[in-house]
Parts: sequence; structure tokens; C-alpha cells
Amino acid sequence: MGKKKAGRSGRAWLLPLLAAGVVLALLLSPWGEALRTKPGRAAAMAGLDRSVRDAGPLAPLLYVTASAAGMCLLPATPFLALGALLFGKAGGSALGYVSALLAAAASFLLGRYLFRDAARDVLKGKLPRLEEGAREHGFRVILVLRLLWFPFIVLNWGAGATAVSFRDYITATALGVAAPMVTATWLLGSARELVGRWQGPGDLLRFDILFPLSLLAVSILLPLLYERRWTAVIRAAAAAAAARAGGEPAGGGGGGDGAGSDGG
Repeated sequence: MGKKKAGRSGRAWLLPLLAAGVVLALLLSPWGEALRTKPGRAAAMAGLDRSVRDAGPLAPLLYVTASAAGMCLLPATPFLALGALLFGKAGGSALGYVSALLAAAASFLLGRYLFRDAARDVLKGKLPRLEEGAREHGFRVILVLRLLWFPFIVLNWGAGATAVSFRDYITATALGVAAPMVTATWLLGSARELVGRWQGPGDLLRFDILFPLSLLAVSILLPLLYERRWTAVIRAAAAAAAARAGGEPAGGGGGGDGAGSDGG
């Protein structure tokens, strides 16, 4: 227990330390001083765009490969931010979405065929009901969890240890992550453009900032409002699968078509 707590506390300090390092670099380094001016930021963005153009097709290929590999083990947000920074709103959204699907597919297949024990540990710890309902209701269960913003990495690996088919898993993932990931990347891309022309807080009150921010808020809040109902869907799917496995009607005492005539 002591080692686990020490590891968690170490990770908890990592992000503040990185943030402090970035702040110090911006305050003390020559390039940080340049980035604090509008012409310096504009020049930096122009130089970045020029480097990406000069790299040609290699730039998106390297980004997708590195991001897909990274998203197998790390949160997706930093990679989406990098895509928005390098390729802008439209390009970053498309490439980030492709990277996320590749990471989801790779993690699932690795968890199913190479690291099944590790994936099953994830399943037992985080997704105890997924196994029960996955065989017959896998698409619905995965889609609901994606819409509920369930941790991306956990679901990728945990689903690999269930009986859900790869087709149902990847289809539900493609539908479930599209809106939130594209919206988040679009917002990050708008923030990138804002950095180059920043003059004051009033710049935040722009349509290209407020609109994707509103969409992102809705995509987060709506699933939370309906979380109880969608959680009930997952539980019902699990109960139906367990009942079929035990040779009992899924509705418990409710009785339904084809439930048989054995009374209490």
C-alpha cells in the first residue's frame, strides 16, 4: 500500500512540476520573451506551419503513428492538442480522430490476443459488468460507455478481455468518440489561432471559441444528465446475458413472450 501511495503522490506532483517548468521557460528564456509579444507568437506559428508544409506527407504520417501508439497508454488530450497545434482545426480533428480509432483498435487486439491477463485485470477492476453483457449487447454497451466519456484507455484494454466482437467494438467506438474528440480538437485549434492574435480577454468572446466550447460542454453534460438511464441499459444487458446463461428469463419476475410456463 505504501508503494502505491508513493507512486500516486509522485504522479500527482508531475503535472504541476511540468507546468512550473513551462512557466519558467516562458518567463526566463529568450524564446519565451519572444512568445510574450504578438509579433513573436505570429512568427512562431508561421515557422511551425512552414515546417509542417516542408515535411510534406511525412508530417501527418509521423503524427498519426506516434499519437496512435501514445494513446494506447496515455490520455488522448495531449495528442489532440498536438494535432491541433501542428495541423490546425480541420486537419488536427481528422488526424486526431484517425489516431484515436487506431489506438482503440490496437489496444483491443493486444488485450485480446497478447496481454489478455493484463486486460482482464483492467476489466475486473474497472468494468465488472461489461463481461456479462458484452456477448449479445456489446455494441450498445460500448457505445453507451463511450458517450459517457468513460476513460478511453481503460475501455480499450478492458473490452479486449470480453466476448464483444471487434466489429461491434470498433463501430461503437467510431460513433461514440467522434463528436467529443472532433469538438475538443476544434476548440484546441481555435485556441492555437487565438494565441497568434491575442490582445486581451475580449478575444475569448469569439464565435470560433464560444461555439466549440459550448458543443464540448453539451457533449459532456448531456451524458451526465442521462447517466442513470444509460447505466440501467448496461445493467439490463448484463442481466439478460446472465439470465440466458443460467437458463432463466431475463425479466426476472416480470414474465414476457416465450418465458415459459413455470410459475413461482
